[in-house]
Amino acid sequence: MVAIAVGGSEYAFCVAAIGNGAPAITIHPASQFVSKGQTVRLHVRAAGVQPMFYQWQLEGVNIAGATNADLVITNMRGKDAGNYRAIVFNALGAATSRVATLTIPVNTNLAVALNATNLVWDSWSATNRAGAPQITTAGVWFAQTYVTHDDDAAAQSGAIGHNQQSVLQTTVTGPGTLTFWWRVSSELGYDFLRFYVDNFTQPVAGISGETDWQQVTVPITEGSHLLRWVYMKDGSISTGQDAGWVDEVVFVPNPPVIGQHPSSVVAPAGNSVSFVVGVTGAQPLTYQWLKNGTNLPGANSPVLELLNLTRRDAGTYAVMVCNPSGCVTSSNAVLTVLVPQRLSAPAVAPDGSFVFTSGDAHSGLLLPEDVARFDVQASTDLIDWANLPGVLEYTNGMLRIRDPWATNYAVRFYRLVER
Repeated sequence: MVAIAVGGSEYAFCVAAIGNGAPAITIHPASQFVSKGQTVRLHVRAAGVQPMFYQWQLEGVNIAGATNADLVITNMRGKDAGNYRAIVFNALGAATSRVATLTIPVNTNLAVALNATNLVWDSWSATNRAGAPQITTAGVWFAQTYVTHDDDAAAQSGAIGHNQQSVLQTTVTGPGTLTFWWRVSSELGYDFLRFYVDNFTQPVAGISGETDWQQVTVPITEGSHLLRWVYMKDGSISTGQDAGWVDEVVFVPNPPVIGQHPSSVVAPAGNSVSFVVGVTGAQPLTYQWLKNGTNLPGANSPVLELLNLTRRDAGTYAVMVCNPSGCVTSSNAVLTVLVPQRLSAPAVAPDGSFVFTSGDAHSGLLLPEDVARFDVQASTDLIDWANLPGVLEYTNGMLRIRDPWATNYAVRFYRLVER
């Protein structure tokens, strides 16, 4: 109905009505290119007898609660893209607006759509025949935003005919755990979306028919593995959307596991020793050896070699091993370096005590913390030895031994024992 109002004098006013009063749309919603996260507004206006009612649709399906002349979509996501229209109705009839398409520019990068930019992706198609050539210009998987699990983007199998397959693939290095989401719309029991690890003849999992999104978890063994998602059609009949989708692919390598820890060693000065760690876990593995809790520069391999040992090499050693999933530290290995002692000529103190000094035979200086590692022992027959408590002190890089009981013995022998 179209109403025309005509005004003459202040006492005259005329109205003419044309049409039957059913809704007539005067403003149609407009198509738009929008960005993810954006707030989008669609408008429809109509003339007709009141009251007027509205129902918005997406892809021909009513949108719950969308019953106003304006449709507002907040935080635009991939699932919101598509074809919108409004149905306007009153007691006398109904009218349908023109279609307005909301389009989110699609990042055509498969890795982005799959949420797996850390992996290298490839796609091809072929006929269902052993040795058939791979085609990379048609029937390949592609990124899209209409069917997704994360409301953002997902990969969809390419358009193929009967007796053809569309393949999506990548490579990972295990051990680790793979998870992904997938769904399919196909001829039940004949057209399948399947997942393979290395072996292209025996699938790990497969789905067919009309499915919702399903999550799959697959343990990946050690080494390099080829992963393939394949949408494959049989020789006749196509139903549903005739496609498969994959989204949110996550591969988490196993963190390192130490199977062989470095072992403690007691070695004479001048010798060489090696500390070894045995590790399993996904590559790449990195190593950092520590001495007394401090990183050793350049010590970044599974084997730590220490050459021509001196007393200063003694300490507690461990190694931290890391990969992209985490780090683990080995148990401690203690290195004890035994250095021969050179005793000085003895002297008798004024109080009758027997006094002598001892130092490393290679002329290196001792440190105060080294004193606790020594015991002084005495014997009268070189067979039975007894510890002498409190006779040892540190002075100027050497050990000073003072035996106040020496006058009690006609003959007494001494030795230093390093632990």
